Amino acid sequence: MIGKLRAKLILAAMLSLLLVLTVIFGVVGILNYQKITADADSILSLLQSNDGRFSDFPSPDGKPPMGDHRFSPELPYETRYFSVFLTSGGRVLSVNTGKIAAVDTDTAIRYAGSALAAGKDRGFADDYRYTVYETNGEIHIIFLDYSREMRSFRAFLITGAAVPRDEKSLLITVSFPA
Repeated sequence: MIGKLRAKLILAAMLSLLLVLTVIFGVVGILNYQKITADADSILSLLQSNDGRFSDFPSPDGKPPMGDHRFSPELPYETRYFSVFLTSGGRVLSVNTGKIAAVDTDTAIRYAGSALAAGKDRGFADDYRYTVYETNGEIHIIFLDYSREMRSFRAFLITGAAVPRDEKSLLITVSFPA
């Protein structure tokens, strides 16, 4: 009888621990994702304010002209992005793929079509975070390559999912003398 009670108590403790760890992991994952998207949106906002590019370098004081943003001076050199400008009717005016090697003009136009079809101002198309905005009757879409950050996020999720998730695998690791 004491053995059964001990087993039930251990099972309850392990399930409680599993629940707490799952909640903590979930909250950390959500906060991590929000930080990733906030950082990407901040970079996209900077690109949007400069019509799809970083400001020219060098500035008179030798520092990158980043405005109110707090970014590394290396940001323009390490950031991969592309943009597509369209008429309000959807006809392509220009495509700029000069700051990315993985996307050609046709692929950029396909991504722009999927971003417009989504009907949102911001979102993800594969691992590219995008923003859609209108200026002077033209639709501008800027895509930011966030594949490195998304791979890291997915690795975090996979690592968290690899932690034992059922009470039997947790109980196997716990042994008490009889």
